[in-house]
Amino acid sequence: MRGQELSSLGDTAPPRLINLASRALTGAGLSVPMNVAVSSVAGPPMPLYVAGARVDHIDPMSLLLPKSGLDVTVFS
Repeated sequence: MRGQELSSLGDTAPPRLINLASRALTGAGLSVPMNVAVSSVAGPPMPLYVAGARVDHIDPMSLLLPKSGLDVTVFS
C-alpha cells in the first residue's frame, strides 16, 4: 500500500476497524514499518483522587511495536 493510500485510509475506515487490522497483523507476526505512531487517549472526565490527594499528572504509556521508530501518546 502506498503512503497516500495508507494515510487516506483514516478518512474512510472507522478507527476501530484500523485498530482491529493492526492487531491482526501484529498477532500474525506481521507488521507495517512506520516512522511515527501517534495516539490520543481521552483523559478522565472528572478529577481523580488517590488516598484523598488529587491526581494532577498522569504519564501515558504505549507499546512500541517492531519496525516502528517512535511512539507519541498524549491525553486529550
